Amino acid sequence: MSLPLFNSNIKNNRMIWIIMLVVYSFYFSIMISMYDPEGLKALLNLYAIVHYFTLGGIGFFASAIVHEAKHSLAIGIGLPIAFLVLEMLGNSDPDLSWIGNLSLFALFDPQKLIDGNTGLVALSMAGLFVLAALLYGLCISWFNRRDLHI
Repeated sequence: MSLPLFNSNIKNNRMIWIIMLVVYSFYFSIMISMYDPEGLKALLNLYAIVHYFTLGGIGFFASAIVHEAKHSLAIGIGLPIAFLVLEMLGNSDPDLSWIGNLSLFALFDPQKLIDGNTGLVALSMAGLFVLAALLYGLCISWFNRRDLHI
């Protein structure tokens, strides 16, 4: 027995899941804003979710472009770990602080949001969102052209 949601066209399924994700995200932000009138927690959660989607986009893109699972895992896990190592090296010594700016984690700075510098936070959130949308869009187009032998 299967649900009719999973028996329809794959493009319709994708749209339904995207709509469900958007509705859930708005519901979640409304619930957070009820407990945080200033909206700081909701904005911080949105900031973290956009950063998480960007890191997930890297893994998804790696699985789209590489045919073997071991290489896909190496790229999809290796790049975020490399970004984390670059961030740690940048925070270890003031002379090496420029290395931390090469990391994707440099765009995620919640301390700027807490300090009230929302302009830079909005700019980094927009950059992360554009990168995530670009990665997921490239993955979808790559998978549509791929010949999968199932």
